[in-house]
Amino acid sequence: MPKLSSITINLTKKTSQERDYLAHTLYEAHQKIFDGVSFEAFNHYVMSTRGIINKVRILKSDKEMVGYCAIHAYPMSILGRTINVVKIETGVFSEYRGKLTVSAFVAMELLKIAFRFPLQKSYYYGSMISPASYRAFTKVTHGVYPTYSAPPNPKMEKLLKAIGDQFYPEIPSRPGIRNVGWKVRLPQEQREKWKNSDNPGVQFYLKKNPDYAKGYGLPIISSLTVKNYIFTLFNIMIEKIHNYWLYSRSSVSLFCSKKNATVLGKNSPVYSQEQIKKSN
Repeated sequence: MPKLSSITINLTKKTSQERDYLAHTLYEAHQKIFDGVSFEAFNHYVMSTRGIINKVRILKSDKEMVGYCAIHAYPMSILGRTINVVKIETGVFSEYRGKLTVSAFVAMELLKIAFRFPLQKSYYYGSMISPASYRAFTKVTHGVYPTYSAPPNPKMEKLLKAIGDQFYPEIPSRPGIRNVGWKVRLPQEQREKWKNSDNPGVQFYLKKNPDYAKGYGLPIISSLTVKNYIFTLFNIMIEKIHNYWLYSRSSVSLFCSKKNATVLGKNSPVYSQEQIKKSN
């Protein structure tokens, strides 16, 4: 079984040469997950040191890089007041999603921002480029807008647009939707699965942003309040326990299958010939 690990790098403390080397290394992994992003755009958003916080979490399986999570916090003057806007860019190889998570890393960084700027409003802003990313984020994050269960909020819509204008151009034919340019590499059967999903959050996303395959993103926002943080942290803990339980159950099932195959012989129906070849 591969050894899963992660390391956090403070980009602000690295030299330009070190950041450039890291950017090229991360971009190689990035291209296996996303399409439509030039190295220059990737370097601008993921490796930015323009914020008051600029960190990247690197996920590894043995020595192979299998994902990353970058977090930045930008002080901005929005609608006549100064706020902190937190952006997160994440990419994880599909086979490691659920096994290697960045939720704990993100939660701790958001907590640090709250303690560092207790009197200043902070918001998370993201443009969700797939139903999967939208569902995963809204599943654990409290206080997200917009969602299928949240009534229209003109004040939040105005704030969402003002922040969004700082990052990505708006699609003229679809007001509110942003041209992010990042396209998730998904097989057609996966896109069909999302299309036919009965999850209300997924259907809400698809109604708002049906052309996500073109690199369009649905903007979302969440106020980083103590209340939202506590509820989100609780949801993350439940999610981690659930993922651990699923992973443990699958490991036990595989062990039992191998054990039964050893007892019953290699022609046993509980252990396929393909699995036998792999295990040998």
